[in-house]
Amino acid sequence: MHWLIITSLFSLLFADINSKIINFYKYYYPKIHIKQIISNKPFPNKYKKVDLSMLNPKLSNGLIKIDNSYYSIKIDATILAYVANKTIKINEFIEPNVSLKEIKFRVFYSPLVYNVKNLVAKQIISKNGVITKNNTKKAPDVFKNQSVQVIIKSPNIDIITSAVALNDGNVGEFIKIKLNNKILNAQIIKPGVVTIK
Repeated sequence: MHWLIITSLFSLLFADINSKIINFYKYYYPKIHIKQIISNKPFPNKYKKVDLSMLNPKLSNGLIKIDNSYYSIKIDATILAYVANKTIKINEFIEPNVSLKEIKFRVFYSPLVYNVKNLVAKQIISKNGVITKNNTKKAPDVFKNQSVQVIIKSPNIDIITSAVALNDGNVGEFIKIKLNNKILNAQIIKPGVVTIK
């Protein structure tokens, strides 16, 4: 009976180090699933302090310090991520072209994105590419080369016509438009509508 208590206590202490490592990665990647933590040597039975400050959350391996000893660790993990089902072109909407998949944890240079609603590709995303903050952006209210309604305001009359947007933009921003072969600055007042004063 006494041996069981010591064994259980040992498991609890050992699990505590593993829990600290798991919690460290879960802080940065809530959707990570760590299958195994591999160490270059067994963790100690007794310890006073676990220092994870040398771990880099972008990497699956690193150093930890337990009391005054260093341990090289590696995690075997998977993570849920949105992955492109096909090549996604610049300014193409993300949402219909991705699916949530469990992938092997690896180096991510940018945070993963889990809310893909109203996002477009900031750059070309290859098939099976992971969706991150670096390769996506909020969908603009006006896209480059989109036909926009132009309201030209003057003191006595408002003229409504159409033009082509020469760059992306959001409500409140100024963009360049091409109107009758002239390039003008216009302010976006709502999606697809600009004004010139």
